[in-house]
Amino acid sequence: MDSAIIYSVEKTIHYIASNYGHKININHQDNNGNTRLMKAVKMGNIISAKALLKSGLPLDLSLKDFGGRSVLELSKYNLELTNALNEYVKTQQIVTSLQYYL
Repeated sequence: MDSAIIYSVEKTIHYIASNYGHKININHQDNNGNTRLMKAVKMGNIISAKALLKSGLPLDLSLKDFGGRSVLELSKYNLELTNALNEYVKTQQIVTSLQYYL
């Protein structure tokens, strides 16, 4: 994919997170139980999914769609997304641990 498009998607999500993150519910579930991250994963939109993971917004990976699947389960057939999600989980665990000790 064109690097300009990737950069644009990442910048747009970063801008929204930085300026409106406190006003939006990033974990909102639609009529099918899908969050924004779930939608990106289901559509195979790796760029948007990774940008959401990097956004700093408080993503709840434990939520399940109405089919009973979490975003981790939805990504299991895409190694790149699975790795990105696992890295996000590790990072959040480190941040949580550090916050506990501070």
